[in-house]
Amino acid sequence: MRRISITRRRRWAATALATAAATALTACGTSSVTTGSGGRPLLKMAAVFLPSALDPAKGIDAVFSFVETLTQINAQGQVVPFLLATAPAQTDPTHWTLTLRSDVTFQDGHAMTPQIVAAALNREVAQSEQAQSELAKAVFAASGTDQITVTTPKPEPLLPADLADRAFAVYDEPVVTAAGSGPDALVGKGVFTAPYAITGFTEQGMTLAPYDKYWQGKPALGGVQVSHVADGQARVAAVESGQVDIADGANAPDIVTVLKGRGDVTLKTSEAPLNILKLFFNPASAPFNDTRVRQALAVALDYRSLATQFTGGVGEPAASLLPSSHPLAVPTQTTNVAQARQLLDAAGWTAGADGIRSKNGTPLTVTLLTYSERPVFKPLSIGIQSMLATIGVTVNIVTQPFDYKMYNNPNSWNLALYNDYSISPTGVPDSYLGTYLSTNGSGNHWHISDSTLDGLLSTLAAATTADTRKDDLAAVQHYVWDNAYVAAVAFVKDGSVVSKNWANYTPGAGYQQQEWTWQTAPSA
Repeated sequence: MRRISITRRRRWAATALATAAATALTACGTSSVTTGSGGRPLLKMAAVFLPSALDPAKGIDAVFSFVETLTQINAQGQVVPFLLATAPAQTDPTHWTLTLRSDVTFQDGHAMTPQIVAAALNREVAQSEQAQSELAKAVFAASGTDQITVTTPKPEPLLPADLADRAFAVYDEPVVTAAGSGPDALVGKGVFTAPYAITGFTEQGMTLAPYDKYWQGKPALGGVQVSHVADGQARVAAVESGQVDIADGANAPDIVTVLKGRGDVTLKTSEAPLNILKLFFNPASAPFNDTRVRQALAVALDYRSLATQFTGGVGEPAASLLPSSHPLAVPTQTTNVAQARQLLDAAGWTAGADGIRSKNGTPLTVTLLTYSERPVFKPLSIGIQSMLATIGVTVNIVTQPFDYKMYNNPNSWNLALYNDYSISPTGVPDSYLGTYLSTNGSGNHWHISDSTLDGLLSTLAAATTADTRKDDLAAVQHYVWDNAYVAAVAFVKDGSVVSKNWANYTPGAGYQQQEWTWQTAPSA
C-alpha cells in the first residue's frame, strides 16, 4: 500500500472526506507561500492516509518523516549510518556494536544516550510484530558512553538494513512509556530526534513545529500541516486552490490525465519505483486450492500490457517480485495463454460452447477484491477481468474501503490487488518477503501456508554470504511464481502534485518513504 505500511501501512479507519479538508483549509486561489514559525515557509500537505499510531512499537505506517532511525538506505540501495556515527560493526556472528552520534538530542532536550536508545529498541522488539519479524529476540544493551551492543540468537547479516526500518525508530523511551497508550499520547512530548515535532494529531490531520536544535541544522520550514484527504481529485483541487502546497499519492491514472498540459500544478515522481501493485492468489479458497487453477490464471495475464495499458501510463512492467533494476531480481513471470487453457483442462474445468468453463455444472467464477483508495485498481481490475475472460474465467470485481479485515474470510475472495513497497520499508527485500509470504508472517493476510516456502524463507534469512543470499533469494522468487501465490502487476513511482512554489520537491529518498527532510523548502 504505500504510505503505506506496517509497518506495512495500516490505514486509519477515519471518515474524513475531501469536504472536511476543504472546510478546515480556507481556499485562497493563490500560489503564495504561507509562513510559520520565525517567518519561515509553512508546508501544507494533503495525505492519502494518516498514521494509525505515533508510537513506533505500535506501527507507524504513514507520514514517516516525523521519526528517524540509526541507519538509512540511500538511492543506490546501500546502508549508510544516520543516527549512528559509523556503520554497525559485527564483532562475531551474533554480536554487533553500534556507535551513536554524540550531537543528537530529542526534541524535549534530553540527550540521545545509549541507555535510552537501547531501551527503545528492546521495547520495539518486545511489542512490534514488524521488529520481531526482522530481529526476533535481539537484545540491545548500552556498553559505553556512546555504544550499544546487539546480541542476536542467530546470525543476522542484514541487521544494518533492518535498523533502517521505522519499526526501529529512535525515541525517548522513558517519556514514551510514561505517556500512555492513547493515539495522541505523544503529541507535544518531543520524544523524537527529527527536525519537526508533533504538536497536534487527530483523525483529520496533524501539525508539526520545527525543532531548531535539530542535529543536522536549523529546519528550513516554519512548520508542517498534514490534512487527511482520501479522494485523489480533491487533493489535486486543494493544490490548485492554494489550500495545500503538496498532495501525495498522486501517481494515479485519473490524476495524470487531469494534469496533462498544466503549468500551474505539476506531478513530481520519485527517482525509484517505491510501489508495487501485487496480485495475490488465495490458496485457501476454492477453486484456488488447486495449484493448477492458480497457475493457469497467473500465466493467462499479460503483465506488460497490464502495466502499460491499464495503469494510465503510471506503471512500469514487472517480471518478478523485485524491480528489474534491482541486482537480485530474477525474471520469473511469463504469459502463456495456451498453457493456461491446458492447466484448466487438466484440472477438470472444461469450456462450454460459450467459452465459459465449468466443472460438475459449476461455472468457473472468481472474486477479485480491491480497495477504493487506489484509483489505479479500477482499470487494472478491468484489464484482469478481460484477460481471464479469454480463457473462460468469469471475474467478479468487489471494491470497498480498505481494511485488513477484508481479507480475513478466505472464502470471500480469490484474487486481491494490493499496493505495497516495491522492496521493503528498509530497502532490502529479504526479511520483508517473509512478512507476507511465510505462514506466520505479520503481513500474511493472503492465507498462504506452505512449509516448503517457509523453509526457503528461513534459509534466505540465514544467508551469510552474498553468493548464498543471491541463490536463496532466487529460489524464493521461482518458488512463489511456480506455485502462483502472488504476481507483480506493475511497479509505480511515488507521486506528488505540487504548486509552482514547490516545483523542486521530490517524493521519497532512495528506496525509503520520506515526505520531508530538514532541508525541504519551496523553490520560490
